[in-house]
Amino acid sequence: MEPGSSYLKPPAEDERRAAEEQKEQDEQEWVDKRHLAEAQDDSTLK
Repeated sequence: MEPGSSYLKPPAEDERRAAEEQKEQDEQEWVDKRHLAEAQDDSTLK
């Protein structure tokens, strides 16, 4: 990052960062649900 540019971040940068964070949250939620489903399947098979 260039010196002095931190206070002049364009809105697109904030939007990109927010979209990236949302994507990571969605992926983590999907993984959590998948693990929960697998755990439930394991317990019902035994």
